[in-house]
Amino acid sequence: MIRGGLFQHIKRVSDVLITTHRHADIDAYSSVYAISKILSLRGINSKIYFPDGINEDAKRIASLLSIPNKVEKFYESNLTIILDANDPALLCIDNNMLNPTVLIVPVVFI
Repeated sequence: MIRGGLFQHIKRVSDVLITTHRHADIDAYSSVYAISKILSLRGINSKIYFPDGINEDAKRIASLLSIPNKVEKFYESNLTIILDANDPALLCIDNNMLNPTVLIVPVVFI
């Protein structure tokens, strides 16, 4: 259990990466957008990674809700937040399936 709440814990971390499933759809994109905005409002900087980019529907949303802090390559941050991915098979890092259990850093599934 994290004492003091999730955001207080995240605030202590200097490098947060937010990601989602491959070919992010509207709900994945919107989830990433919302969490990155909430973190930003709380003074927490984060970077965003979309494995294999976003699909056509999400591109329409992205034209309205831009995410400026995207990265082109996955990296092991101090904390990785994975959104809208209920199955690790949906995760892919640089054409390799991601097994969250082998990441060295803490992972939060939301």
